[in-house]
Amino acid sequence: MNKKCIKCGEVKELEGFSKRSRNKDGYRGTCRLCATAMSKAWQAANRERQAAYIKVRRSKNKEHIKEYVRATKERKSATNKAWKSINPDRLNFYTAKRRAAQLERTVPWADLVSIQAIYSEAKRLTETTGVKHHVDHVIPLQGELVSGLHVESNLQVLTAQENCSKSNKFNTNN
Repeated sequence: MNKKCIKCGEVKELEGFSKRSRNKDGYRGTCRLCATAMSKAWQAANRERQAAYIKVRRSKNKEHIKEYVRATKERKSATNKAWKSINPDRLNFYTAKRRAAQLERTVPWADLVSIQAIYSEAKRLTETTGVKHHVDHVIPLQGELVSGLHVESNLQVLTAQENCSKSNKFNTNN
C-alpha cells in the first residue's frame, strides 16, 4: 500500500512513514525523510530553548538520575560478573592474549623502572583520590590501524572512566 507525503508530495510505500495510532490509517502524514528534516530544522532554530529545557529537567530530576546511573552501574557490574563466572575459559583466553601482547611489545630498550613508576603513580592516585585510575597505552597494543609498544613514552595515567570510554582506539588526528 502507498501513501502521499503531505510535505514533499511524493507517493511512497508505507515503510517510508512512521506509525501514528491517532491517524485514520495509522501512519504519520509526513514521510520519514521529511519528518527528520523538519526535526533537524526545529532543533537548529531552537538550540537555546532545548538546552534550557534539558537543564531544568536535569535539575528537577537529580535524585532520579543519580539512582538510574547507580542502578545501571550495578546492573552492568552484575552482568559482567555473571559472564566471567559462566565463561572462565574465555576470560583466561583474553587475559593471556593481553599479557602476551604486552610481553611481545616490550622492547629491550624500554626503561622498566620508569614503566613501574607510572604504574605506581596510577595506584597512588587511586588511593589518594578514591577514583580508580588506569595506565593506558596512548597507541593501543592491539590496535586495528596501528599497534604501539609497551614503553614509558606510550603510557599515560587516566581515570578508569576515561580509559574505558576510549576503549581500544587511537585518535589518528593527533
